[in-house]
This record gives sequence, C-alpha cells and structure tokens, in this order.
Amino acid sequence: MKLIKLKSLFILIVMSHFTFAGENNYVSIEIDEMTYERPAENQGLGGTLIFPRVKINWDGLKISLKNQSSLLDAEIKVRPTYIRFETPTVGMSLPLEIESPFFEIGNVELKKSNVMLNQDFFNFDGEFFKISDGISTLTLDQFNMYCTAGKKVNMTNLDGLIQGCLTDFVLNGQGEDDLAGAKIEYFGQAEDSDSEGIYLESQLKNFHLKDSRFSLDLNFANLKANQYDVKVGKTKITCDKYKSLVTLEVDDLRNGCVDSVSVDAPKITIKDLEKNKEYAIKMESMKTTTDRFETKLKNVALKNGKDLKELKQIEIDCYKHENAEFYDLEKIVSGCILDSEIKIDKVITSKTKRDVDQSFWDSWFQSDDDTDGKNYANLLKAKFKNNKVNFITEVKLPYIPRFIVKAEAYVEHLITDTDQYLKFKFIDVSIAKVPTHRWTFNQLLALFLEEEDLIFSGKTITVKL
Repeated sequence: MKLIKLKSLFILIVMSHFTFAGENNYVSIEIDEMTYERPAENQGLGGTLIFPRVKINWDGLKISLKNQSSLLDAEIKVRPTYIRFETPTVGMSLPLEIESPFFEIGNVELKKSNVMLNQDFFNFDGEFFKISDGISTLTLDQFNMYCTAGKKVNMTNLDGLIQGCLTDFVLNGQGEDDLAGAKIEYFGQAEDSDSEGIYLESQLKNFHLKDSRFSLDLNFANLKANQYDVKVGKTKITCDKYKSLVTLEVDDLRNGCVDSVSVDAPKITIKDLEKNKEYAIKMESMKTTTDRFETKLKNVALKNGKDLKELKQIEIDCYKHENAEFYDLEKIVSGCILDSEIKIDKVITSKTKRDVDQSFWDSWFQSDDDTDGKNYANLLKAKFKNNKVNFITEVKLPYIPRFIVKAEAYVEHLITDTDQYLKFKFIDVSIAKVPTHRWTFNQLLALFLEEEDLIFSGKTITVKL
C-alpha cells in the first residue's frame, strides 16, 4: 500500500489547504512546470512553480490570476512548520506540522498539468508527473486522474476529498485506457550490508477503485533481489477496501487488500543468476482470504543446462496468518506447515537442445502441456497439520501399474539471516505398503526437488527454500 500512499500524498497535502463552503466553489490551476526537491533538514529552497493561470471561486469571491511576463513564477521555500510560494511581488505560506507526511516526499516533477477541484469531483491530468520518496518512484506520462463520491460529500474540504478518492478513483491514460508511459520503481536495501538490495520496476496499464475494490493492471513487472531476476508478463491484481474506510488509514488499506487479493499472472520467469538456472510458471490463479492462501499453477518448469523438469497442475491451499502479505515467504510457509494441502498431478523430465534464453521460454509458454519426456510420478499429495505432514505419491515404473509411496514426518521451519529451510524428521516411510529404507525415499524426493537443495542426515531431510 505504500505505492498507493505515494501517488496520492502530494495531491492531498496541497489541496488540503483549499477549504470552501459554497455550493459553486472550485479551484482550477494550470501548471506549466513544477520542480521540488526536499531540502536538507526540511529547511531551505525546495524548487520552483511556474503556472499560466489560476481561478478560484471562494464563497462568492472570484479570483483569476494570469502569470504575465513570468511575474508570478514562484520559488518554493520550506521550513519545518510551513511551505511558502514566493514571487517577486507576492507570497503565500501554508502551515505544516513538524511530523507532516509532506516531508516524506523526496522530489516532484510536473509539466503541462491541470488541477480541477469542486464539490463533486477532483481531476488531475497532464503530460508528465513524477513523485518519489527516495525508495519508491511513480512516473506518469499523458495521464488522467479522477475521483468522486457523487453527491455524498463536499470534496472541497480535505475530509471530503479523501473520502471521494477512497470511493471512486480512476488513473488511466488521456483519451484511452492504457497508461503506456506509467512506471513504478522501488529501490530497497536490506540491513545486511553485503546484500545487493531489491529493485522493482513495473509498467502500469490502469488503476481503479470502484465499489470498494481496487483493480491494478500491469503490462509487465521486473523484480531483482540479490541473485534473482523475476519477470512477470501482463498481470491483473484486485483486492478489497473496507467499505466503511473513508479516511487515509494506510494500515487499514493494506490489511483489507492483503486479506482479499486476487492475482492473474499467466507468465512468470525466475532466473537464479548465482546457480545459472531458470524457472518458468504458468499461473492459473492466486488469491487470499483473511485466513487462507490458495494458488493454482498449470505448469512449473526448471531448466538446468539441458535438463528440463516440469511439475504439472499444482494446487496449494494453506492457512494464512491474518494481514500477512502473499509475497511474505516466511509467513506463508509458517501458515502452510500449520494447515495445508498440496497436490501435484505429474512430474515429467526431459532433455532439450536449446540454451536458456527468452525465446526458449516464449515458445514454452505458447506450447501445450504434452511435453515429450519421462513421466516419473503421478498425483503427489502432501497434507500438513500442526507441523506434521503426510505424503503420498504414485511413482511410474515399467511393468508395475501402481507403485505407491507413503511417508509421515514432523516438520520444522528454520530461518537464518540469509535463508529459510524446512526440516523433516521422518516417522515412517513405506513403498507399496512395505516399510523401506529412507534412502529410497530420498531418491524419490529428488524427483521433485533439486539435489543441491536437499541435506540428508540420519532420519531427517532438510530442504532449502
């Protein structure tokens, strides 16, 4: 929810200082150019504002300003308790609290834009808008932003403006739905100084809030975190807002969303730069509720050199801790070992002649699911309950119609500064109802996981996540 906060923060702060009571009150501002960079210690010259025209209707008092001969070009000066727009002939100061969220803004760029606010709606459009807090950056080209609460509230005061933008909000392109030039970037740095940090870039298509449901369409997204490079194709993400929430409560916005999210992302590739491996995922669906995490994957492939391993039709249904983000691996795994069911229909291995590159995955995503290869296993099921798991799978062997392998184990979730592991302590392992040596099961487990991610020790197997 930090990105939602970022892109609305600047507008809400500026407009909060215009409060009108009359039915026909409005403010209209044309902006040629604005640049702002937060000064050191929130004190000093912050930037400039150049506008050709401002119109205000304030309780019958009509004000119209034309900036002829650049007479009203303003410098933006910041102090810990106010922001001031100062021209050679006139100045205007707006009060700020020392802990004001305005000081979270790192820099702003705005070109050829228009702001219109009346009691019924707020509209903000322009050629270029960029806002950053030093971690996240939102960039918009040829954009249009509109929000309204209908006749329910007066949007010419701050509370009404926020309620309107939390009732019906649209961000899209001018004259078309596609925001071709919209981009979100996120730069994160882990506390570990050796970490390379996190970089996220995504291209927005549009963003809507309607009937208490957020909808975000992305043309693509690219996440780089340490040795991993993750690319996602066209994606649609939806989630709910609490219907009663009409104030800017960031935690409540976040919690409502993460407990009701739905993700449609058919094409995902993951490159492990350190191990020179690539993964690809055909996702059917992913969603969360207050206490469940569910996902269906049509196909998951791992290409290691010329070896291709594919897991077909994966279904995962896990307990989810309340308010836990679906991308928080630690909390998702923690919930799954408490209560979950996992099913994999097939495991197939094959050889390829092609190197790992984008064209390989492009053709893989376009292909059907009838991969030529050796079918090693059918219908793996794993049921976790209170840190205990039961496995069952049917292994495909020549001349043996049904070769069933079962196992039961205690499971522990281990977390270090750099990695996460699942540690299985086996209680019982049997093949075709006959107790068997654990190394046989170890070889079968390697069909589903990479051997280098498995650590065998006595009655335990540790899996690196």
